[in-house]
Amino acid sequence: YVAKHQLSGQVFNQSPKLRQEFQELELPSLESLRITNIHDAYIMFKNYREFQRWNTPNLRHLVSVHFFPLSLTGLANLTSLDVTLKLGQVGLADFHRDLSCSKNLEFLALKLEDGGVAVGRQESFKKVEFPRVRRLKIEMESQPPQWIDVLKTFFDSMSFPCAVDLHVKFDGEVTKIHD
Repeated sequence: YVAKHQLSGQVFNQSPKLRQEFQELELPSLESLRITNIHDAYIMFKNYREFQRWNTPNLRHLVSVHFFPLSLTGLANLTSLDVTLKLGQVGLADFHRDLSCSKNLEFLALKLEDGGVAVGRQESFKKVEFPRVRRLKIEMESQPPQWIDVLKTFFDSMSFPCAVDLHVKFDGEVTKIHD
């Protein structure tokens, strides 16, 4: 760990200098990063782009729980990514766009939880292939019926032609209600 701090959104929002210093961290030797959001990130982080200017050219491993550092330059170098998201917390199109830059991924774990947020509009996703992913883990909690078509489009847009190890876990009821 580089440092462990408990920063509340209030401290972050009241100290522009602290926010600016956080946004411009230089971490050229960083290989592994774990981000865990234990509070409502909507208060603390603005549009999940607080990490976009971090210099992390050697970042290889990222674990991100209830947060995703959109536009983090080191995403392109990742070999392993373990993400837990609540649907609606981060836009799936934004997440997909940044994930598609991670062409060196060998391991991808994605857990999608019910975020209690309604679907705004049907999102479209460009087709992307992850030729190096060999291990893939997908977990999904029960989702409201309105998310089913969005998630189908999301997963249909991705290809893992070299995956040799696949773990799929559904937690709860998986159904689609037809109109």
